[in-house]
Amino acid sequence: MSFTAIFVMVFLIAFVILGGVVMYLSKTIDHGEARFGPDGKVLDDKNEREGE
Repeated sequence: MSFTAIFVMVFLIAFVILGGVVMYLSKTIDHGEARFGPDGKVLDDKNEREGE
């Protein structure tokens, strides 16, 4: 195999592995928006539900 073919294969394999890691992290890490109260502190959903 030529150097170019090996380089392309390695690049594609690395791209697939990196995509898999990104998909795994996006499913497992809780991501949302932070909400702040009038005092500038982050509001917890748990505290907000108890107040209702």
